[in-house]
Amino acid sequence: MSKLRTLFRYFTTPKKFHSRQRIEKIQRQGMKRQVKFVRKNSPFYAKHWEGLSDDEWAKFPLIDKSIMMDNLADLLTTRLDMNQARELADRAEQNRDFSPKIGPYSIGYSSGTSGSRGMHFLSEKEQASWAGFMLSRGLDGSIFARYKIGLILRANSNTFESVGSSRIKFNFYDLMKPLDELHD
Repeated sequence: MSKLRTLFRYFTTPKKFHSRQRIEKIQRQGMKRQVKFVRKNSPFYAKHWEGLSDDEWAKFPLIDKSIMMDNLADLLTTRLDMNQARELADRAEQNRDFSPKIGPYSIGYSSGTSGSRGMHFLSEKEQASWAGFMLSRGLDGSIFARYKIGLILRANSNTFESVGSSRIKFNFYDLMKPLDELHD
């Protein structure tokens, strides 16, 4: 993972917003970039958004989780073997080792709190960017200070692990383990 990308995102992420207008401007700019990328790279959305221009993104038809899961391979902006992805995610759920990837992609299941599990796919670039954003918004001080971060979750991810460094100690605590095994 690119520490440079993480640092870039850390230093370019606003720590505070001084107005609602500023937040909305950043959101509009981000949506324009995202829509252009997704329309170009996702066969599902290229078809789903037919007849609407990129500027009309607020009018795009919504989808639900069942539509998402039924069309997952075409919804993604990269081509991945869905059987291989599901096997990797299933194995991780069973053996609690969430580090394996397919190429640069970390893959896993959502928690399924809605009644059906979704899947998540993140590239190493996306993980580095996410880490920079989370550190920027979450740290109460300089990124160069020392921190200890603990996440207590149902499943770990390379994405969560990406926040760790020589100065930032990251610990994952697995909710699927007995309570007496959760602490060091």
